[in-house]
Amino acid sequence: MSMICFVGQVSDQEIDHIKAYPKRAELLINEGRYFEEPAKRSFLQKLFGKKETPAVAPDPSYITEPTCDLDKAWHALHYVLTGDPGDGEFPLNFLATGGQEIGEDMGYGPLRFLTAGETVLLKHELDKITIADFANRFNAEEMSGLELYPVYSDWNDEDKEWLTDAYASIKQFIDQAVKNKKGIYINIA
Repeated sequence: MSMICFVGQVSDQEIDHIKAYPKRAELLINEGRYFEEPAKRSFLQKLFGKKETPAVAPDPSYITEPTCDLDKAWHALHYVLTGDPGDGEFPLNFLATGGQEIGEDMGYGPLRFLTAGETVLLKHELDKITIADFANRFNAEEMSGLELYPVYSDWNDEDKEWLTDAYASIKQFIDQAVKNKKGIYINIA
């Protein structure tokens, strides 16, 4: 089973809504819809039951928010950025462990969120690492010894271009998020 990573843009206001009602996180990754619509309530349940949070109608704005598909590159990107296969320091650890977890497990854990302000901090750190710097940090032998996903023990110099292209994509995406005054969410599924 593959572990792919999507990073999406989200407003701080929506992050606050998701904190208050974590099920809303589903709307970000399911085309503006919940995975399962709430069951119909009987007349007596409506009259005497707990008040239910109203379902949110499909929202096309969720579908049009920009996303960045990192596919399976996320773990190796995390390692090259942080120098740590597991955790690393914030904000460069954003792909594997950074950000605030909100909601239920969406595959390999809940969505993780960085606010617009935290995304600005991330951009400043990424600005210190040019595309050439990133490529120079790539070490196939070292990475093979750490068994980083998805190549594990078979990293080679041909993987460098693929990973460097993925870095260029996420770097550009973070620049765009900052320009749009948005935070980001990270989904590994």
